[in-house]
Amino acid sequence: MIGVSGGTGAGKSTLVNLLHERLKDRQVLVLRQDWYYLNLDHLPEADRDRRNFDHPDSYEWDLLLKHLRDLKAGDAVNVPQYDYRTHTRIGYHTFGPACAVIAEGILLFARAELGEIFDLRIYVDAPDDIRILRRIERDQVERGRTLESVRTQYLETVRPGHERFIAPMKTEAHLVLNGTQDFTPSVDLLATWILQKIDPHRP
Repeated sequence: MIGVSGGTGAGKSTLVNLLHERLKDRQVLVLRQDWYYLNLDHLPEADRDRRNFDHPDSYEWDLLLKHLRDLKAGDAVNVPQYDYRTHTRIGYHTFGPACAVIAEGILLFARAELGEIFDLRIYVDAPDDIRILRRIERDQVERGRTLESVRTQYLETVRPGHERFIAPMKTEAHLVLNGTQDFTPSVDLLATWILQKIDPHRP
């Protein structure tokens, strides 16, 4: 069980995707903490965007914790499917079992009981200006957000949430990676480590 955390736009998904691409034929799966955002279908659509998605209270922690424990025990789970545009759950799908799970999310180490599940905790770090530029591009292209909405959310909740909840988690990591550098050497090392954990007799 590998956990990858860090601020928005730090490079978490890039690292995880590269690592998964290298190992996907070995039954290594990726679990996103974002899937566990609370379902906001009970709120008017106009109120959903104003919720603080960078606060620990925005996640269904009990379900995430149960699923991580079940996966570690070798079981399959039914993970939520989350729609970022409507901030609602649109279903569930079967996930696992897997030889290894790479979990990724901004607040993945915010609860001590979650951090203890991971055999390796990685924090991806990057300067604030790089992270906000990456977030603007992602939210506009992938999530249909306007520049003004991204700016407002960043100033009101993302930056304060990062400073209060996310940045302090760096001290909980076994490994801190620079999100502005080439991940290739790190992916090579991590892939070798994971393969040896999966098969200790592998050369």
